[in-house]
Amino acid sequence: MIRPYLTSLGISALISSSIIGVAIFAPVRSVTAQPQPSPQTYNLLGITFQTPGPFSPPRAIADGVAVVYPPVATPGEHELLVGIQEIPAADSILGSLSTVELMSYLRYSLGTGPLVNPITPVNRVMFGRRLQGEALVKNPTDPIYQEFYIVRLSTGSRLGIKLEAAQQVPLAEVDAVFSAVAASFQELEPKSRAWRQSMEWWKYPSSPITSGTSFAR
Repeated sequence: MIRPYLTSLGISALISSSIIGVAIFAPVRSVTAQPQPSPQTYNLLGITFQTPGPFSPPRAIADGVAVVYPPVATPGEHELLVGIQEIPAADSILGSLSTVELMSYLRYSLGTGPLVNPITPVNRVMFGRRLQGEALVKNPTDPIYQEFYIVRLSTGSRLGIKLEAAQQVPLAEVDAVFSAVAASFQELEPKSRAWRQSMEWWKYPSSPITSGTSFAR
């Protein structure tokens, strides 16, 4: 799985913390070196990004698209999720919303269940700059950690990005994976072949993922 040398501090520590999104790490333990998984690249909705190991082929969720881990999981049964939703500039309703209004919409359209803790600011490096988003925990009976970000592309459209982790995933791992994914986000050249294919991602499924392939723990 994804955890090569990270300790097992779970999201329960985050839920009980008064600050969501602040790193809470246990000391790193020395372990025998293991082969590292190969990054996987995705081109979706005008952007490209990498996961630090095998995630699933892209799948439709709500009003967007997502990739999940484990790669054989379905949305709703995953440990980790990267979700993207396009907000076209020409949209008569969404295109006119402010960033604050749009963030509220994303929490509704891409979110899951009632809030456990208040919404807290969080930031990560994306698209070559540091973006501020919102972090929250939902579902009291089965807590889910979520981060939401909004980025404006050179085409004028905006994207909503959701990073999500289930309760059982160690917090140190969540931060490491989300930081790696966020830092890899780049905009594709508008109207290029890769850009056009990314806008019709369902026509270009990812290559099959070998069952049992996983991140090294």
